[in-house]
Amino acid sequence: MEANQKLVSFLEKKGKKVKTEKEITRQNLAYPIQNERQAYLADTTFDFPPTELPALKKYLTENTNILRFLLKKRISEKAPSQLKEKEKKEEGKEETVDEKLNRILAS
Repeated sequence: MEANQKLVSFLEKKGKKVKTEKEITRQNLAYPIQNERQAYLADTTFDFPPTELPALKKYLTENTNILRFLLKKRISEKAPSQLKEKEKKEEGKEETVDEKLNRILAS
């Protein structure tokens, strides 16, 4: 529980905003991790740029209260429109390739 509070303060020091924090629950582990049979599970959602991930991973690894952690990449709301733009660009490229093929085959 203390580890999650420290994580939130670390993120705030870096100028990042915590979006959600789910209730911390105690879990029985399927197998011992560092001789522990039970652990607390925290789920915290925040935005963090990929360029700063090494610093975050270092912080989480060096924190002795954290047995394991999982960082997941979340697709933002902007992504679908960006994907559509990318598809349009790729369609244009396909037409260009087709035109080039026709020109080569016609020669």
